[in-house]
Amino acid sequence: WVDSNQVLSQQLAEANLSTTWPEEKEDWTRRQTLLSFQTVAKLIASRKVRKVERDFFYVEVRGFDTHNDIRPVMEELFDNLNFALEAFVAELKAQGIFEATTLVTSSDFGRTLTSNGKGTDHGWAGNYVVLGGAVKGGKVFNSFPSSLLEGNNQ
Repeated sequence: WVDSNQVLSQQLAEANLSTTWPEEKEDWTRRQTLLSFQTVAKLIASRKVRKVERDFFYVEVRGFDTHNDIRPVMEELFDNLNFALEAFVAELKAQGIFEATTLVTSSDFGRTLTSNGKGTDHGWAGNYVVLGGAVKGGKVFNSFPSSLLEGNNQ
């Protein structure tokens, strides 16, 4: 295991990215999100030397489980995620691999439709996003509730 870890570390150190990634020194959370996606970009760039045909990566972005002050927290979190995704997608396009890449968001819980006063609580459903070069986007699968008012049948 130690040998394979050292080999992978060396492969990542030698991986050449095709774009210049932005630097983030002020906001630790934003920097960590960016570095997570940059590491995945390096793994993708090293796919030939790693001799892989297909990969699956997992990036965890924390902080979305907030019950208070949801608007400013979500604005900051989505801004951080967007910042990292813009750099990541630009890199995938420069590597010529974006058309063969699919990104999927997921969550372990949804949110209620009604407010708890400052945010929302855990609920029964959530939204998921799929993006990638070959994704034919712009579609919403399933249907929206007929009403989002309190007391609706959802």
